[in-house]
Amino acid sequence: MKTDNDGDEQMRSPRRPLTNRGRWGADDDRGTLNFITAAVRARAVAEATTGRVVSTVTAEDLTAAEKRQAVRVESGDALVVRTGWTGADDPFGPLPTTSLSAVEWMADREVALYAGDTGDKLPEPTAAPPVLHEVALAQLGMPLIDCVNVTALARFCAETGRYSFLFVLGTIPLRGATGLPANPLAIF
Repeated sequence: MKTDNDGDEQMRSPRRPLTNRGRWGADDDRGTLNFITAAVRARAVAEATTGRVVSTVTAEDLTAAEKRQAVRVESGDALVVRTGWTGADDPFGPLPTTSLSAVEWMADREVALYAGDTGDKLPEPTAAPPVLHEVALAQLGMPLIDCVNVTALARFCAETGRYSFLFVLGTIPLRGATGLPANPLAIF
């Protein structure tokens, strides 16, 4: 597992400009579930005990999940990621995060929306920068739904062998809000 020690400066000035402005109209999004395996989670836990900053979700993890599930994430897709982490397990314990390489992968694939059970670790001196919020959201304009419970979705996808679906997102229209309660639905 790679560590993500790119630092604040690199995150604020990525290797190349990242933007998704004007790429999608009002079309519905196709959702894809990328399941990060137990082996990846175990490696992340082992790394966390060393004191090194660990990113659970990397570009390599997303590419491997695509191959394993035979679904390629395409322009305009909603990307649903399951690592198996839930805040209820240990809300004060190590939190898996998403690496800058994973956000760049999403930009390359022109992902329209990220939803996953893993979000950004709250800022602290020893933590990796919160790239989902500071790069994907702020620079790419990518809507985020973090800390989503996707266990039932992952179970259904595994049972049926289907990892793509119609992704529908219901929200409450609140003027001037920067965050909203959401009701994501996967329709098969």
